[in-house]
Amino acid sequence: MTSPETTPENSELNQAVEYLNGLEPGHLPYDLFLAISRLAVRGTVEMVPLRKTEEGSTEVLLTQRPEGDLWAGQWHVPGSVMLPTDQVEGSHDYSDAFGRIFDQEGELENGVQLVNQPVYVDSERRKTIRGDEVAAVHYAEVNGEPTVGAYFDMTDFPHNVPAPGVISHHVDFIKHAVKQFETDHKR
Repeated sequence: MTSPETTPENSELNQAVEYLNGLEPGHLPYDLFLAISRLAVRGTVEMVPLRKTEEGSTEVLLTQRPEGDLWAGQWHVPGSVMLPTDQVEGSHDYSDAFGRIFDQEGELENGVQLVNQPVYVDSERRKTIRGDEVAAVHYAEVNGEPTVGAYFDMTDFPHNVPAPGVISHHVDFIKHAVKQFETDHKR
């Protein structure tokens, strides 16, 4: 990539570059995050919280996106954008992102407890209304009743999720994670 010379036509670009170079790595203001996400591929970690019922069916825990969000009111699984400040000790080290999803005691913000360490399922490349993303998809076995959100039986998923439904790009990777979870629990 070549760097353009400073001209009146690109002075706004130079100001933008100067502003961005002055920011500390890490969390960005939401509007700036959205603007950059439109221009660059973002890395995310998706966590599919699952549990087995006493009857043996699998349930997924979903929460709703807040008002003002691009997917306001839609149901989703927890996730986190990877940050340049995240520590990386190996090619599958997502511990900092997991730390933003689960607290130090292994609890989600809604009171549900982590049973085992998250299990890597797959990665996926996708286009979303926020921009292009590459996601590292995991599942985690959980227990407890949520204070926010609800469990949904995978038997009729996603048709059993109330309107406005599940974020469209979550449906396939949730099903993929459930398949892996069920395979792992047959062993």
